[in-house]
Amino acid sequence: MRPACAFYFLYDASLAAIMPYLTIYCASRGLSRLEIGILMRLFALVTMFGAPFWTEIADATGRIGRYGYRSSGSCWPPPAASRATHMVPLALFTVLLAFHLAPAMPLLEPAVLEALGDRAHAYGRWRVRGALGWAVAAPAAGWATSAFRLPWAFYPFLAFMPWVALVAARVPYVASTGTRRIGGA
Repeated sequence: MRPACAFYFLYDASLAAIMPYLTIYCASRGLSRLEIGILMRLFALVTMFGAPFWTEIADATGRIGRYGYRSSGSCWPPPAASRATHMVPLALFTVLLAFHLAPAMPLLEPAVLEALGDRAHAYGRWRVRGALGWAVAAPAAGWATSAFRLPWAFYPFLAFMPWVALVAARVPYVASTGTRRIGGA
C-alpha cells in the first residue's frame, strides 16, 4: 500500500503544480476566453474517453495496467505546451496530456480497494495522501510562478511526474471483475 500512498501524493502534487495555471497560461499566450474554454472542455472530454480506453486495454491484455499507470507519468506534453503560442498546438498538447493522465485513477482505485479488502471503510486514510500532495505543491507552484514567471508552473510538474511513473511501477494491477465490458463479450 505504500506505493499507492506515494502515487496519490505525487500524482496530486504534480496536478497541483500545473492545473490551476493552465487557463492563466493560455490567456497569457493570447487565447480568447472561448478558446480557453474549448481547451479545458477538450481536456475533460479526452479524459472521459481515455480512461475507459486504457482500462479496457488493461483488462483485455492483463499486462498493460502498469503501463497505464506509467503513462500518467508522461511529462513531455506540458513543457512542449510551454513553448506553444497558438490554439492548435495547445489543443494538441491538451489532448496528449489528458490522454496520458486519464488512466491513473481508474487503474489505481481498484488496486487500493482490493488491498484494503474488508477494510474499505479506511479508504479515506489512503486517499488523503493526494490532498496532502496538493497542499504541498500548490503553494510551491504559486511561489515559482510569481517569482519566476508563469511558465515555471510546468517545472514542478516535470519534477513530480517521473517519480509518479517510478512509484506506479510498484502498484499492483487489479483487473476489473465486471462481467460486461465495453468491447463486448
